Amino acid sequence: MGRLLLIVAGTIITVALLILFLLLYRYATQDAEGSNIHIRSDTKRADIVNKPQVSNKWIEELAQKKRPSFSYPVKEIQIELPLVKKSNIKETYRLVLKKMDDYKLFCIKQIFNSRNLPFALYAEKEQTVVIVHNVGLTKLSNIAKYVKSYGIDLQIENYEKKD
Repeated sequence: MGRLLLIVAGTIITVALLILFLLLYRYATQDAEGSNIHIRSDTKRADIVNKPQVSNKWIEELAQKKRPSFSYPVKEIQIELPLVKKSNIKETYRLVLKKMDDYKLFCIKQIFNSRNLPFALYAEKEQTVVIVHNVGLTKLSNIAKYVKSYGIDLQIENYEKKD
């Protein structure tokens, strides 16, 4: 009985492997639409054959289009998670910016980044708010003067966290 089971199991495994190899061979030799790989039966190895691709008419049409003389800024979201040790926050100020557009927001980000000052931005109704920690009021006033040179109206407020 044990010997018969062994013969039947061996036969089933042999047939399964034969079918598997047959399917793999068919898969390897089929010429899929859009495929650049073709197996030649005379060389027994895969050669890359350059087949004509789908019509490139859309590329030619795109190349012929006139480019506009301007481009609109892209709205983006940038999330940064600085995983550094939290420092002691001594003082926090809130800068309220009114009538912001994308260019002015870009200027604000560049001003704070160029001075290596960590800040947080968020929108509140019709205004944008910048939160800065541990920056002296005199330094913040100098930054405010520089920001105003870009035509950005702002107010400096002492910020107290509401629990």
